[in-house]
Amino acid sequence: LRPGAGLRPDSLCQFRHRGGDGRAKSRPGFHRPALGDLGTDKELLGRALALRQIGDVRFNQGSLEAALAAFLESRKMTSKLLASKVEDDEVLFEHSQAEFWVGYVAWKRKDLEGASRALHAYHAASVELAGRNPAPRYKRELVYSVGNLGALARERGQLAVALTHFEEAVTRGRELLLSTPDDASLQYDISEGLSFKGSTLLEMGELKQGEAALQEAFDTVAHLHGKKIDTRYSASYGDIATVLGDIQAHQGNTAVALNTYQSGASVFGDLVAEDADNAAWHEGYYRSFFVLGELELHTGDLDKAESQLDIATSGFTSLLDRDPSNFELRDRLALSEAYQAQVLVRRGELPAALLQADLARQRVAALIDQDKVTAGNVRRIVRVLDLFGAVAAVNGQAEKAGNAWQSALSLLGTTGDGTILDKALQARLLYQLGDRDVALKHHRELQKMGFQDPRYLVAGLQN
Repeated sequence: LRPGAGLRPDSLCQFRHRGGDGRAKSRPGFHRPALGDLGTDKELLGRALALRQIGDVRFNQGSLEAALAAFLESRKMTSKLLASKVEDDEVLFEHSQAEFWVGYVAWKRKDLEGASRALHAYHAASVELAGRNPAPRYKRELVYSVGNLGALARERGQLAVALTHFEEAVTRGRELLLSTPDDASLQYDISEGLSFKGSTLLEMGELKQGEAALQEAFDTVAHLHGKKIDTRYSASYGDIATVLGDIQAHQGNTAVALNTYQSGASVFGDLVAEDADNAAWHEGYYRSFFVLGELELHTGDLDKAESQLDIATSGFTSLLDRDPSNFELRDRLALSEAYQAQVLVRRGELPAALLQADLARQRVAALIDQDKVTAGNVRRIVRVLDLFGAVAAVNGQAEKAGNAWQSALSLLGTTGDGTILDKALQARLLYQLGDRDVALKHHRELQKMGFQDPRYLVAGLQN
């Protein structure tokens, strides 16, 4: 689920940076020589490595164009070397790393075709490398590369293909662990593979199997977190707690889900206290409070829900002030605001609820206008529109409610062929728009899957 350079995807099936090995410092004015100027093969390989490391630095600085230029040049150098040193494992390894980075930049730029070409090339090189050299270092690359293919397939909605890749990544990781059973980093890699396997099974509607995979991942990172040897294990504990809590809530186990969410919030709270400047940990912390608040709202504890949603909203606002270009923070903030509006509805403060819900609607409308709807945030945007429609309806504004629900449905489609959450949202929206027969069909399919999450289901359909 990462290359030797140190990247892996996160729980929303995006890649995220995790740090890595031997990174170069930025060198202003670095001269990129022509291939003919480089001298020996050893010097050429050294230059390729240096370029990849410089690209890494540029990437971390947010300069994707400069990073890509360095990665492409590194790939060109290793391609030239491979022509004359076909059997050199280190040359092939370095070439595979350049391929990964080229694919990762394409991923970040939403170029899935470009990402696919490079990530498949990275995987092919990893297969060849692991096949001819049994060193664990090379075999581990295969774990990462096949996991990346799973992330790519999942982004494209190819869930069955993604599941196969994640299962292979877990299997290969476990095979490596047999020779080094105390390798904490490898245990962590396996837990990540299990987490993605569980999340994919969730989307496919296999809730029991998904929960089993997520529980195993959670137990693994809980053990690593307890050792206090690496904060990334603790952050992963918090991340997986949120996904595991989701799948528990989807099956109607609300009290269990709340406890799981709370455990994640506690861990992120400790991390934030340790490093107040780590934005990713802060975001995890506020995400934990959001899921607690939205679920508490459905238990009827308005005071708890209000307090937790207030923490989430103020936290997302502060993060967005620091990083205004982060559009995913905008939709998270909007959803938290939309749930705050639901609290106001429950308290009978309907005009205030409408103002709050409309603020949330305006945020996601701007994202739609700016073409910022992605596979990662479309459901949050749909939920904001759904919640705005509900508040508009109780305020007597039926036309605004219908327009919001219709816009949400258009973003999702109507066939119910997507994930289990897509089907749940479609059933909800269709019911509210008056198409009760199709909504009931979707609802019955959800019942067969064991889906009982009160955040998604409509009371009218349950009755």
